[in-house]
Amino acid sequence: MTTNDDGLHECAATGCTRRLSHRMLMCTRHWRMVPPALQKALYGAYKAERGGGGRAVITDEYAAAVRECVRSVQITEAHNASVRENMEREPERNDEPPEDVAQCT
Repeated sequence: MTTNDDGLHECAATGCTRRLSHRMLMCTRHWRMVPPALQKALYGAYKAERGGGGRAVITDEYAAAVRECVRSVQITEAHNASVRENMEREPERNDEPPEDVAQCT
């Protein structure tokens, strides 16, 4: 996650190139994938480490919270991709029973 001269950085989610304010870790799409408990942990680590000058200090606790948030998004995206793949492979379902079952009644 690198900040350029414009003060913006890319979303921390793997592969996302959306440019964001330095105040945001991830774009809205990816941030919504982070469970509320992890969001709260990240905010807690960030607020606890703010220096008197208003600048955040990157601590081990904050860095660990960032990694957990990123990993959570990776897991969610992998799960969603797997579900989509399975849905594409699944044959169409027909509500009618097969012919041989229908003849037994």
